[in-house]
Amino acid sequence: MGDGKLTALLTICVLLICAAITSAIAKRKGLNAGAWAVIGFVFGVFALIVVPFWPRSKSEQPAQSYAPNLIVGGIGLAGALVVLTQTNVLTELSKGTYDCDNLVPEIVSLSAEQASGAKILGIFEIKTVKKEPETTECTGLAVMSDQSKQNVSYKAYIEYDQWWIVYNFI
Repeated sequence: MGDGKLTALLTICVLLICAAITSAIAKRKGLNAGAWAVIGFVFGVFALIVVPFWPRSKSEQPAQSYAPNLIVGGIGLAGALVVLTQTNVLTELSKGTYDCDNLVPEIVSLSAEQASGAKILGIFEIKTVKKEPETTECTGLAVMSDQSKQNVSYKAYIEYDQWWIVYNFI
């Protein structure tokens, strides 16, 4: 999972927690818990700061709402999604998702980041040298930005629980 997706999931979890707490405080004060749950989700910590100072409801009975139950269920669902997503990421790492063909765009991108020299535009005549769950090694003929062609060796491997990609001209 990308950092952006994980950040989004964590943000949603925090907003759901803010909604639950805001709703609970509002309910104790006799306010509409459902409305405050929505306010808590939209405004997060700011709603938590405001609701304690909001005037109490003039009615004797606190407003009834199913929102807290829904919010707690949403928090549980969000937690389950995080666990499932992390499991999926680990499964993808263990499957060895790279092959020689889908490594080519990665190698072209790495080459483009170099400060000087000709860049790799594409790789042809691709051959798989080694394919294992945690390592893929390949060779091919690189077409360079200066219109030359060079033999290239490239590989992807897992180390420290992440993929690493390297290439060398041979």
